[in-house]
Amino acid sequence: VSDGTYDLQFDEWDWEVGVGIYGLIRHAEAVGDKSLIEAIARWYDWQIGRGLPPRQVNSSSPMLPLAVLIDHVDRPDWEELVKDWADWLMTKLARTEDEGFQHVVKERLNDGELWDDTLFMTCLFLARAGQRFGRQDWIEEAFYQFMVHERFLADPVTGLWYHGWTFNGRHNFANAFWARGNSWITVAIPELFSLVDVIPDHLRRHLTYILRAQVKTLAKHQRDNGMFTTLVCDPDSPEETSATAGIAYGILRGIDLGLLDPELKPVARKALAAVLQRIDETG
Repeated sequence: VSDGTYDLQFDEWDWEVGVGIYGLIRHAEAVGDKSLIEAIARWYDWQIGRGLPPRQVNSSSPMLPLAVLIDHVDRPDWEELVKDWADWLMTKLARTEDEGFQHVVKERLNDGELWDDTLFMTCLFLARAGQRFGRQDWIEEAFYQFMVHERFLADPVTGLWYHGWTFNGRHNFANAFWARGNSWITVAIPELFSLVDVIPDHLRRHLTYILRAQVKTLAKHQRDNGMFTTLVCDPDSPEETSATAGIAYGILRGIDLGLLDPELKPVARKALAAVLQRIDETG
């Protein structure tokens, strides 16, 4: 912040920035910060003006906050970009067996692979775009992707999610419950509920129980200091701040939406305090 205005200097257009700006625009909406919304608009104007990178799963992440931003600015060109990108996800993104979104990223194609990150990076945007432009087919595709990813990634015993699944060998890689991978789900399910006005009752119930089962197990593995470890069930693995932040947010959001029991609030507050302890004056 300089002289009461914001200056966003994120150079890259990829998942990290997309996640961060989504947090910023939701914060700006919550507190009525028009200056921050204007700064976000300036950032998109600069990024889009200089040319966007090739389309893939992670580069779809900044489209979610853009699909929110178009409610606050009069930019028909950005509306067309949102619609075009959503159509690309529907028609051009590679698919696995069972028509899942293949986790294609800039580094590699990840042939035949489903990753839990994909639900946040692409499907929340697709749901928002469908809601914004009255495209029920986009919304239904987002719903379907949650279901197909849940089939191959969610563990029915613990409720936790594996990070990935490959149809080339048909396995969950290391069979590990990665904390940040799980946090994508703790965030994505409540966010889906908040982005779409009408969710079929059977899907609402199913995803609610999926979230509750996951969070129940996550809570059991929280460290006394509030943190979660890189591998949820391995207390000797390193503590992981981004996962802890995501889990805290997802629990609080789930409570706000009536998906989770308010008795879980101490878990989230403890995690939030642990994250804040690890952020200094310079961020």
